[in-house]
Amino acid sequence: MAKKRTRAEELQENLQKDFQRWEYLNTHGGSDPLYEDGFNMNIVRNHIIYDKRKCQEELEEKDYPKEYFRETPPQVDNYYMARMDEIRENAKSSLLVYKADENYIFIMQNLGKLNERQKEQCHIGAVMGYITGLQSFINGNDYVGMRRHERPERYQDSFKYCRKQIEEYLKEIPKEKVLPTGQLTLFDLFDMSGG
Repeated sequence: MAKKRTRAEELQENLQKDFQRWEYLNTHGGSDPLYEDGFNMNIVRNHIIYDKRKCQEELEEKDYPKEYFRETPPQVDNYYMARMDEIRENAKSSLLVYKADENYIFIMQNLGKLNERQKEQCHIGAVMGYITGLQSFINGNDYVGMRRHERPERYQDSFKYCRKQIEEYLKEIPKEKVLPTGQLTLFDLFDMSGG
């Protein structure tokens, strides 16, 4: 049976994790799909302040963990982003990968052969939105948006899925009969050859 931890040990562990998390966000950034690193760093900072306050309320000073005495990290600009240059380069690289993807190229070549209902069912709007959205993120310096595309393989799976659906729809489109050149007969127009 595991030994029950004391409240001092719990607070020490919380403070250790929070300091590590803040430092990680500051250096490497996070993976939050909606918010900048600075926003998350300030949330973690608030956790550190809260844990220190809990030490004051619940422990005797002699029992404070050593992390209590570490300086509280500064509040940062909510829009701070770690690795900005790296994120931008990765986003540009992802955009090139998307545009060279064989499934994306197939989608673009066959887009005009589908009706609106088929396009909607294939989720073509979403797939196209990945590319136009990423281009917009790059042009607008939206690092949170660019960060979502650092690993292009996450989105390439949807290109593959969309292509498979398009291929199924293309099988349903009747092949147009190629008419001979020159004088046509009723047999040519209406396939009355009996075969």
